[in-house]
Amino acid sequence: MFFELDFLPVDSGERSGDAICMRYGEREEEQIVIVIDGGTVETGENLVEHIKNFYNTDVVDHVISTHPDSDHVSGLRKVVEELDVKNVWMHQPWNHAEELKDKFKDTRFTTEGLAKKLREAYSLAAELEEIAEEKGVPISEPFQGMQVGVFLVLSPTLDWYLDLVPQFDNTPEAKTVSEGFFKKAIRAVLSWIDEEWDIETLSETANTSPSNESSVILYANLDDKKILLTADSGIQALGAAADYAEDNEIDLKKGNFYQIPHHGSRNNVTPTVLNRIIGNKLPKGSQKIKIGLASVSSQSKTHPRKVVTNAFQRRGVETYKTDSEWVCYRHNIKSRENATNMEPIEFSSQVEASE
Repeated sequence: MFFELDFLPVDSGERSGDAICMRYGEREEEQIVIVIDGGTVETGENLVEHIKNFYNTDVVDHVISTHPDSDHVSGLRKVVEELDVKNVWMHQPWNHAEELKDKFKDTRFTTEGLAKKLREAYSLAAELEEIAEEKGVPISEPFQGMQVGVFLVLSPTLDWYLDLVPQFDNTPEAKTVSEGFFKKAIRAVLSWIDEEWDIETLSETANTSPSNESSVILYANLDDKKILLTADSGIQALGAAADYAEDNEIDLKKGNFYQIPHHGSRNNVTPTVLNRIIGNKLPKGSQKIKIGLASVSSQSKTHPRKVVTNAFQRRGVETYKTDSEWVCYRHNIKSRENATNMEPIEFSSQVEASE
């Protein structure tokens, strides 16, 4: 079996995003094509051209929206509009309005009223749904245990997703605010501190937004090459994914390729969760036999965090970032001259310190 997993750059100023496409199969003539998130509108246009020019097709078997943040979902509208898409996978919180309405502080919501509010709050995702429906493309919601092509969904479960939705930034006020989430306030970097291979300063306390925690986490094993795609997931989602993997005899620590969550933010990983999904720290000088990639805007001054890339490297992961070029992870297929030959990120002796 061959595969190509391509991460396209998403450049929207300082803000990063995700845009991933993949093809795999026994032969190129029988390939399956998957798109996972689409970045900005411009990135969506680039995805369309990339699939036409390098995959030599206009057919996409599966489009997956991991969560409704604009830097992930916006470009998918172009993909569904301009290519022959067979299936769309996305969460549709408005379809669960009846189950959700009692979770909000405002008890006056009707099912229809809440559904309308949720569509307005996540208008780009609602537009993606409308485009798919107009073209007659089936839509399914990706929850734990479902199979999407070669990928197994590790997180979220439906029940947990319904608990998360009322905590999203753009939804009405929740009846009960869960502990352990932050919304828009992120600790600023105040200074730099020294770090060594044997001295890890990555905090055991990391909290990301509920929307990020709702990200679809995907796992694939192709020809014994194991891939974990994490979108913007945080420690709760990653822990849930690890639990599900263990229950189903999947050893995430034997992975070959890891997407570094949320563009390398330090709010999404801890040493403990990295030990569960990648493995424990290795002695200095150990061979790096795994690959980790962060989708990062070329203009980003903050991502990926050095404290995060150091943590991945300690666990045997060679770390990379997309920057302004697209990056390809491939197996059993010839290299393309225009695929970027990236230099790995070096281990840093100074990392970001926070309050």
